[in-house]
Amino acid sequence: MGLSKHLSLPSGRRMNAYELSNVLIKGKKAHDAPNDHLSVVEINSDYLEMVDRWYAHKGHSLLYAIPLLALLLFVIVLFFTATLEKNEIEAWYFFSGMTVFILPFLYFGIRLFLLEGFKKTYYPIRFDRKKQEVYAILPSDSFLKISWHDLNIHVAENKQSVTLSSFYEVRGFILDNETGVIKQSITLGYPAWGEYDDAVSLWEFIRIYMEEKNAYEKCSEIVKVCMPIKERKESLRFSIIRGMALLAPNYALQFLSSPITVLFIWCRILSIKTSQLPVWPEWVNLQHKDIVRDEYSKQSKDNTENNFWEETWLVICFVVGSLVSLALILWAGYKYWLMYQ
Repeated sequence: MGLSKHLSLPSGRRMNAYELSNVLIKGKKAHDAPNDHLSVVEINSDYLEMVDRWYAHKGHSLLYAIPLLALLLFVIVLFFTATLEKNEIEAWYFFSGMTVFILPFLYFGIRLFLLEGFKKTYYPIRFDRKKQEVYAILPSDSFLKISWHDLNIHVAENKQSVTLSSFYEVRGFILDNETGVIKQSITLGYPAWGEYDDAVSLWEFIRIYMEEKNAYEKCSEIVKVCMPIKERKESLRFSIIRGMALLAPNYALQFLSSPITVLFIWCRILSIKTSQLPVWPEWVNLQHKDIVRDEYSKQSKDNTENNFWEETWLVICFVVGSLVSLALILWAGYKYWLMYQ
């Protein structure tokens, strides 16, 4: 939701009963344990930059699109080969009909791939603490600038992937002052696979940074890892770490599930490598050009070194999982080839 105009965030209507009953109030403490949930790219005394709600799941649409496209192309090649061998007018008519039938599914697969492939590596959201403004680069190649005080914020419920479970995010609405109709929506924060309480704790992290006098220092202490994606693409190493993070710290499960997990990680890598870095408007860069760095400023270069279990073990799982998955694919292909000999 939100990556495509066909699955856009809410607009053109009033807030519904659920949204109104889950409003988050500025200036009011919402949680005792604020948490950034691995969402921060950079934090300093001027601004807080965070990842978008799709970053944690980067590559999911490719995970569905690639098998679909591979299957459809395989079917087309199979029918084309059979038609060439028979080389009769009826066979060519049948092949033409099958191709026309498959084309809509092929188009759907391509659009699914392009939800994350050849797009932006991520869509940053920047909270300007001093100017009390929020900036965001959106998937529609547009840019959002809004006063912090003009955002109507609530906990939104959504579905992820093919699961039936509910997950939650912090969503902001820009309302028409006269009619109360939603003009635009934006997700301000998303704890990956998060429960309701996680979304509220993320909101509290954002709120105190923007509103409380000495909260910048407190928020900085909360942030343990900054995402290493500012002005560069996510590295292969970090894609592995991020892809395996869901199962941490269950090291045995990380290893056993690696043949499946690596499929998602490879799709994540492909989506990132084919995408372009986001670029802020020049006036935003100029506005934040001369940032004063202090002891509480944090970027990815300030991250602590990962230990064996946080990095090396994950790389081992990734390599083993990739080899197992490749072996299974080759074995399946070989068995299929034998069937037609």
